[in-house]
Amino acid sequence: MSSRARLSPLEDRLSAGGVRTHGSLAPGRSRARGLLEIAGDLRAVALDDAHAAVVGPALVRVEEALATSFPENLFLDLDLLAATLARLTTDDAVVRSADLVCKLGSVFGAPPIRFRYAHDFLYGFDWCRWVAKDPSSRGHVGPFDLPFLEYLRSRAEELKGLIDEGDAKYGPIADETYRNPFGFSREPADEGALCVALAERDLLPVLAFDVNGRARWDRPYASLREELAAELGLRRRDTGPT
Repeated sequence: MSSRARLSPLEDRLSAGGVRTHGSLAPGRSRARGLLEIAGDLRAVALDDAHAAVVGPALVRVEEALATSFPENLFLDLDLLAATLARLTTDDAVVRSADLVCKLGSVFGAPPIRFRYAHDFLYGFDWCRWVAKDPSSRGHVGPFDLPFLEYLRSRAEELKGLIDEGDAKYGPIADETYRNPFGFSREPADEGALCVALAERDLLPVLAFDVNGRARWDRPYASLREELAAELGLRRRDTGPT
């Protein structure tokens, strides 16, 4: 069975479930690409028909999990993440990595952490901050590689501890609200405008919309995002806890 024949039913499942409605930060593209579109590029990476039987369902689980964990997520480019899975050499590694991404989504998107978007993960803001702390030992680790995913799992537990302790930055938040530890608004209209502006100015650490997308950590992306948000006038509108 060809990879297209294997992936078509999975793509139909995503479309029927309304998952294929997210936007894209790729130049000239308004929506995130589907499985079949991504698979066309992955054939040049590592996706033969046998591997597609493992990578395809794994990517579907990831996409469904992120859409469920972050129901207000705006952009969901999974091209580079799909390529990372496709380049793994064993089925077990594919399944393990995909399952960990799903688990991370369910933890970071749910109480007590409750972030609103998957953008900081997908477009590399979390990853570049982690690498910059120890580039000699982390510089070779990609944004969707297992060592970084394992770090995020430990970071989730660390955040839960800070929340339990009533930390000044990461304390408890009210039910049905989203956590925002940043100095700028992350309301949907503001988040969308900021993300688009970051993409237009090449200020995304990870070009997640390309199977061969660049991943850079050696620029102060967090500060550059803060500066751009201020330039766009995206001040925080809430006055409650972060």
